[in-house]
Amino acid sequence: MEMRLTWQGREVVVASSEPGTELFLRRYLWCPVSSAGAEATPDVRVAREGTGYRVSYPDGALRVRSAAAAKLALLESIAYVLATGHHETILHAGAYVGPKGAVVILGAPRAGKSYLAYGAWRAGRVVLGDDRVVWSDAAVQAFPKCLKLRIESRSGFAAIAQGIESRSRFAASLAGDRRLVLARALAGFAPYGERVPVRALVVVERGAGARSRLGHIAAPAALARLMGVAGPGLASPMDFVRVLKRHAGGGQLPLLTVGSGDAPRALDLLDRL
Repeated sequence: MEMRLTWQGREVVVASSEPGTELFLRRYLWCPVSSAGAEATPDVRVAREGTGYRVSYPDGALRVRSAAAAKLALLESIAYVLATGHHETILHAGAYVGPKGAVVILGAPRAGKSYLAYGAWRAGRVVLGDDRVVWSDAAVQAFPKCLKLRIESRSGFAAIAQGIESRSRFAASLAGDRRLVLARALAGFAPYGERVPVRALVVVERGAGARSRLGHIAAPAALARLMGVAGPGLASPMDFVRVLKRHAGGGQLPLLTVGSGDAPRALDLLDRL
């Protein structure tokens, strides 16, 4: 079955023989999905391969063993296509709406962006994303990626998934990470196209202790930390310089060191900015 997913005038044609794919995409990406004609050329294809699955996308393919991993690979492949050639700047960042505007969370992989975005969502904040947001003229908007939280154990999954309907979350392993994936159809995720003025740009890092604390980091040091992530459509070094410069008061940015299990205090510290 071929289907067409659209976001802000861009389209991704998906071919999949797996039942329920169209409903899955509608729920998890919350984008319009319609049938594509037989003449449409798929951008992403999901196919059985032996006892597993092959998810193909422009420039590559992912081979996975389980149906859940194939779903996660499908979501990631669609994001890859949408990001490629996008005309606005895409930041490797999370963001949520605080009391005074959007708080943009920058950091290296595993720094705590998803943890804070999830904490904000659980606290009733509107979340734009945990991994990609679209930046334009000091405002941000949502990008079609789901919130994906790393989980370390079965008990960890149970605690994180508590109270979330089963059709709107699933767990899967991809590239060595096991993730809990939340559907954007859930209440609390920002709609696409809604531009939120940026109140604060914050660099985050994992702390060794249990208590979160707020300090500062010089803009050049922040840039050095943040430029190690590559990906389609992500901000160029010059784009990043412009973004950081706009929000670096006195040449510095807030640096949030996130304590283990301390999301409420971390969010409280960010509310004070």
